[in-house]
Amino acid sequence: MDGKGIESVIFFPDGIPGFEELKEFSLNIEEDTFLARMDAVANREIAFFLIRSQLFFPEYLPQVDLSPRETEILDIAVTDNVDVWNIITVHANDLAQSTVNLRAPLILNARTHKGVQLILSDEIHSSRQPLFPTQQDSIGTKNDQEGAVD
Repeated sequence: MDGKGIESVIFFPDGIPGFEELKEFSLNIEEDTFLARMDAVANREIAFFLIRSQLFFPEYLPQVDLSPRETEILDIAVTDNVDVWNIITVHANDLAQSTVNLRAPLILNARTHKGVQLILSDEIHSSRQPLFPTQQDSIGTKNDQEGAVD
């Protein structure tokens, strides 16, 4: 951390789908931006860029409905507010092609430093939502893997 943000370790008791063996992630929230970086503590080659999607999509998840198990995992108290983050796929050669996974938000409890990744069952939210409104979908390229940077 360069001192220009907030860093904390978040514990995902069930891991993140696709990375279930990784339970601890270092969350680095950049100061004065809408971005964060989340690195697996046990394997720094696994990292994700995150955004607060409500800044780009104001209608996105005005309320989070958690199951009793998810509420237990997050150890939510009545006074807790949870943070909602989404993983983005950055196309370094053309940032306009970047997408965000709105289908599987990360829900974090800052007080307990615990997190879960929800998989929404509705068809409204895309796992490859274009981040910028003018971009075309780019399904089928090698860089469409979640969290990939080329």
